[in-house]
Amino acid sequence: MIVQYAKNQSMSWTAKDIQNLRTKGLSIHVQQNTESVKIPNVDKGSVGKNTIEALLQEMKRLGVISGYVRELKFDEVRRFRFDWAIPELKLAIEYEGLNSEKSRHTTKKGYTGDCVKYNLAILNGWKVLRYTALNYSDFPQDIKVFLRKL
Repeated sequence: MIVQYAKNQSMSWTAKDIQNLRTKGLSIHVQQNTESVKIPNVDKGSVGKNTIEALLQEMKRLGVISGYVRELKFDEVRRFRFDWAIPELKLAIEYEGLNSEKSRHTTKKGYTGDCVKYNLAILNGWKVLRYTALNYSDFPQDIKVFLRKL
């Protein structure tokens, strides 16, 4: 089955994939033998993170990538970790939790720490894709562009 998961984008999904998305809070709409996933435009970090995770799982299932790692520690000296990484491609995917006024990412110290982390990653040959609650639905198109450029 083909599932629309972002504007003008689709990917094949199994019934199990659809059920997994439903359990993660995504609403599924059925239209003429095609199911579409409507990704809610809300400021809940779990929706964006779950959507990215679900798409990584589907890419692995389809053989687009051989796998991915959650919370990959990419430097032996610093304790920085990527939210997700595809080590064979040296690609990191980060979800910035900007959902509350007390977010670490919005403080001077937290933002500076993120800058240090991303600079260290780039200096070590990593590419970093960054997402928030407002742009996480760009991930499918961004990963397609990234893979085409390999």
